[in-house]
Formats: sequence, C-alpha cells, structure tokens
Amino acid sequence: LDLRTGKTISTFGESMEFPLGIALSPAGEILVVEETSKTVHVFDCDGKLLRILGQGRLKDPHDVCADGHGRVYVADGLAQAIVVLDGANGAMLATLKVEGEGGPCFVTMTSKGELVVSGGCYPGWLVVV
Repeated sequence: LDLRTGKTISTFGESMEFPLGIALSPAGEILVVEETSKTVHVFDCDGKLLRILGQGRLKDPHDVCADGHGRVYVADGLAQAIVVLDGANGAMLATLKVEGEGGPCFVTMTSKGELVVSGGCYPGWLVVV
C-alpha cells in the first residue's frame, strides 16, 4: 500500500484462504498466519512464498511475531499457548503455556526481547512473558 496515495502497490498470498495475523521478521521476511491450514506462511519482501511453518503443529493460530534469533512465536488459542517454531525449518522449539480465558490471540515482541501476549474476548487480558 502506498502510504501517500493509499493505492495498492502489489498483492501476494492469493492461495491463502483465511490470512489472519501478520508480522515482519527482523530478517525482513513477511510472516502470515493462515488460519484455515493452521500454518504460518513466510514470504520475501517481494511476496514470493519461501516456506510454510507449523504443519500439523498448530491448533488455532491467530497471530505471529519473530525475534532476532530466527524463532517464530505463534499465538495458538486452542493450545492455550505460544508455540515457538524454528523460523528456518519449522521445527517446534517450545510451547509456552499462557493462562487466561479464551487463550492467546495476539503476540508481539518488545525491543527488550519480551513477549507481550493478549487474549480473551470480554474481558480481555494482557501479559508480558
């Protein structure tokens, strides 16, 4: 999207049925949660699909973020956890259980490397991990 004009510059990811969370990795890759296939699609800055992460490992992914060490963090509501994947090969590295009604919905990383997770509907909640 051109921020000056509001016009679309290009589109990509047309094969995804229900793209949900989106983030930019420190390496400049675009991470997109695809809820229907329960995966994370990784694109380069030109929109070329590089790899798909999380096949068979995610139950109800909503959001995604990444750190500077190649780890991808996925907010998985049904798992009641943040699922940590290797950003290069998709291997599951950890499952960080998060207490809170409704499970985690959104996740982001602070500049200090802390995860900020929110979830639930009404009332919602917020936690720093």
